[in-house]
Amino acid sequence: QRAPFVVRQVAEAERLRSRLQDERDCRSRLASLAGSDPVDAFEEYKEAIAWADRLELTGEDVQAVKGRFATVRDRKEAKEELSKGIRNGDRLLIETAMAKVRELSESWGPIVPAETLRQAEATLEVIRKEDEALAGLRAAVSDPAGSLLQAKEVARREAAREAGSDGGGAGAAASAGMGIGVLSTDLLDAAMARARDATVSTKVGKDLIKTAELLVELRSAFKAGPDWERVEAAVAAAVAARDEHEGVSREALAEVARAEAEVNDRKFVALVESALKRGRATGPVGELDTAHCDPDVLTPVIERGESLGEDLSPPNRALLEVARLMRRLRVALKAHDFASVRRCVGEAMRLLVPGVAVEELRAAKEEADDHAICAQLHDALSRGGAEGTVGALDG
Repeated sequence: QRAPFVVRQVAEAERLRSRLQDERDCRSRLASLAGSDPVDAFEEYKEAIAWADRLELTGEDVQAVKGRFATVRDRKEAKEELSKGIRNGDRLLIETAMAKVRELSESWGPIVPAETLRQAEATLEVIRKEDEALAGLRAAVSDPAGSLLQAKEVARREAAREAGSDGGGAGAAASAGMGIGVLSTDLLDAAMARARDATVSTKVGKDLIKTAELLVELRSAFKAGPDWERVEAAVAAAVAARDEHEGVSREALAEVARAEAEVNDRKFVALVESALKRGRATGPVGELDTAHCDPDVLTPVIERGESLGEDLSPPNRALLEVARLMRRLRVALKAHDFASVRRCVGEAMRLLVPGVAVEELRAAKEEADDHAICAQLHDALSRGGAEGTVGALDG
């Protein structure tokens, strides 16, 4: 029978042997990765480094693998961006990615196959030819003349002159007729006619042509006047092309965003009015049913207005304040907090309240007044009455 200390020594020796074997296996695994690219062997690098960390290994071999892995994000992004640029025929993306590839290659050697670089150069040559054919169209898409951006700026200046202060926001244009007088598709129409016979094979080139068509419809729809169904359809098409397919050229993103902001601003009015029609307290004065009064129907509308931020027009920022006020009013009514109800009604006197909310405010005021009168009567009746017993009242 072995002595206890011998058993302990054997167990410790076994643990040490197992530990040393683990270290050898881990370092062998790290060494096997020396010739592989961490971009292509991402999971293998990740597992090996985690193994080394668990064992708390140090040394040049460990640091070398960790150093290569540390650049994996930049290298992976560079390779992906270059592939995307080639696939889409995007000159800016290709040139940016190639510059990044060259920079990283100085430290890590070639990070993309030579064939990929040749494809990139060939694609750039195709793009150069397309750029020559589509230069006029790109310039027309980029030119703010006749755009919604110019219309907004013109309207902002007109509104500022009329109000004697700075305008701004998406709806400043709406308050001054949207400056539709400057909207024009002449430059786009002429450029599209010149580019009609161009040979276009890249996604970027095709997107530019599609973008020009979208802008023509956007400007035409806004200029047509009160046909908001056409405007909303045109904006929806442009937004879908932008968000679902990355199909709107960079040069037009600002104009599409402006069109989207104008439509969102207009829709906000309808959202507020719809919410104000729901969740109101109903009933005659003195019997107002506050049980079904619902402040929460206004919460999504308020959150929507807040999310629009500076894109919300000045009139609609005021409408947002009305929505906040009406939510507070409903909370107060539901709690029978008539002091707060009266404060809300007083604040409403300083706001431009839409007709749909006027009746609710009137009913709340009358209910608060009725409550005050009843309280005063109760107070008066509780004081100054005759006291004493029957037949001996002290008058």
